[in-house]
Amino acid sequence: MSVDPRFPIPALIVQRWGHRFYYGWVMTVIAATGFFFTASGQTYTISVILNALIEEFDVSRTAISSAYSLGTVTAAFGLPYLGSRIDRYGPRSMMVFIYGCLGLLCLLFPLAGGIGALYVFFTGLRFFGQGAGMLVSLNLASQWFIKRRGSAMTVAMVGGALSSALVPPALQMVVNLSGWRTGYLL
Repeated sequence: MSVDPRFPIPALIVQRWGHRFYYGWVMTVIAATGFFFTASGQTYTISVILNALIEEFDVSRTAISSAYSLGTVTAAFGLPYLGSRIDRYGPRSMMVFIYGCLGLLCLLFPLAGGIGALYVFFTGLRFFGQGAGMLVSLNLASQWFIKRRGSAMTVAMVGGALSSALVPPALQMVVNLSGWRTGYLL
């Protein structure tokens, strides 16, 4: 088993597992972690804060849902370009960029002051969270496998399942205690 110098396997892993260990599984766990952190751009997270947004901004559910839907559609138009950037620069470097932007959006989202700002933030959260985060995570895991690609994708997607099960109740607790703005910062 030769080691690609661009992706060195830590000596500890090689000592422990020898040649039976395949580094692609480490990338798959990283991809699953990436899937988990797409939560901030997912519908199941926004739905937790929906009533708080309606109350705070004094707008209808239809207005916020329309801003969210329009943001989702707008975000989708940028994904083909992002896919070409992932092909060019690789999923690992793009993952840093994507999740950095997503983190920044999560920090800034609580500063939203109206329905127009919500649309802008929904677009960014949907683009970097739901769209780009899932795209780059799947790409990362799939590039390491040929024969066991289906198994690797399944393991990677467990992160998304865990996220959809764990994030909404945790966010709801924080929202109940401190409000939606604090909840989104966490």
